[in-house]
Amino acid sequence: MISYMHYINLQQIDKLRQFMSQAQLLGMIKNFFDPISSGKDSLSQSLMSHDVDSALKIAHFIKGSSSFMGMQGIYDFCVRIETELKLKKDPPFEQLQLELESVWIGSEAEANNIYSTK
Repeated sequence: MISYMHYINLQQIDKLRQFMSQAQLLGMIKNFFDPISSGKDSLSQSLMSHDVDSALKIAHFIKGSSSFMGMQGIYDFCVRIETELKLKKDPPFEQLQLELESVWIGSEAEANNIYSTK
């Protein structure tokens, strides 16, 4: 299991703060971590059902939005999912699904802390 020590890209957060109010940022972070609208639940289901094509599409979508939001841990994890699913004959679906949950929880906790305190 990979350790995602840096869940948040603070430089990206600072860029967002230049163009958005605190209320806008908090709303955006709430929407990002909504498991349905974010695609997280769909990605989890795709991994559980070993649906490579669907998992690749959803991971790519989440990768783009997480990059914009400064969610570095989720971005890095989506890169890993794409790599594992494209290169391995027998990808570790269950391991990836479990790690998705862990990375998501850690990122959300850190993001809530950062966005609510600054």
